[in-house]
Parts: sequence; C-alpha cells; structure tokens
Amino acid sequence: IYIYQKNAGQAAAINKGLPIFKGDYLMWTDSDDLLDRQNVEKKVNYMENHLDVGIVMCRGRKVLETNLNHKIEEYFRIPPKEKDDFFEDLLVSKNVVFTPGIYMVRRSVIEKVFPDRKILESRIGQNFQMLLPIAYIAKCGYINEDLFSYVIRSDSHSNEKHTMEDLMKQDKEHEAVVLQLLD
Repeated sequence: IYIYQKNAGQAAAINKGLPIFKGDYLMWTDSDDLLDRQNVEKKVNYMENHLDVGIVMCRGRKVLETNLNHKIEEYFRIPPKEKDDFFEDLLVSKNVVFTPGIYMVRRSVIEKVFPDRKILESRIGQNFQMLLPIAYIAKCGYINEDLFSYVIRSDSHSNEKHTMEDLMKQDKEHEAVVLQLLD
C-alpha cells in the first residue's frame, strides 16, 4: 500500500501507517536505512521461536553513501548480563539505539501500547515515542548480527548543522514529548 502525503515529518508518516498495519510484526524504517536481505526473515524467525519476546533488535552499522561497504560505526545494544531494563535505559539514553532499522515488534504489543494507533505528531522523537511504551511492557530479544545499515547522506536533515539555540529548542521539545509519554 502506498499512501502519499506532503512531508509533515516522520511522526505524521508513522501515524498514516499504524492504522492500516495488519501483519503479525511491525518494523518502521527511516529513509536512510538499508535492510540486509535476511533482516526480516531472521527477525521473524527469532520472534516465532521466542514467544515471550515482544521486541527484537539486531546489530547495525553506520556507512557513508559514498561507500556502503565500509562500516564507520556500529549500532547495537549490549544485552545486559543482569536485569535487562530497556525502558529505564531509554529514559536515560544509556546503551540504546534509536535507529528503527534494528527493531521488530509484535502486533499484540503495538495494540496494547497504541490502542488508537497514533503517536504525538512532533518533529522530533518519533522513534523514542514508539520505543518507550513498547519497552515498558515487552521483553527484548537480541540477534547478534549486523542486519541493517544506517546511511549517512550529505543532504540528510540529520546531518544539518544546528545552532545552540536550535539544540536547546530540540531539548525542550524532547522533554515535552517525554513528559507526555510518561503521563
């Protein structure tokens, strides 16, 4: 299904897709994510074999658009040896990855945390908005393989230079989103 809409940000795009999503599992990827050929297959197999897990994450890598085969950084969460509190780690941005290409979530979890199938339409924090309520109720699973690439593009909005004033404004918006989510 292709739904056209004027660019209103990632949260608005998620809000277009959530109401029509009907599968057993959900992945929401960004336009600068490349999924490896076995990404979906390996995640589905993991979920099918670990029924107690509500969200699974793989490893990923950051690459430049000019050389997709050269890993410049790794993206992954180190599975905690003791208690795995993904929710708390998200709140304090400790040992987490916000790039959505690493995640897959069960539909049953999505239905519990987003019964109206909507998130707050903010220009920031859409992945956080998706992950925080999911992490609150769902057990995490881990696939110890690189199954996606986050591509750094020269014209990407995430590579724009920001003033201190811009960053402070983003922090305030992020704080408002967190407070609304915790409510």
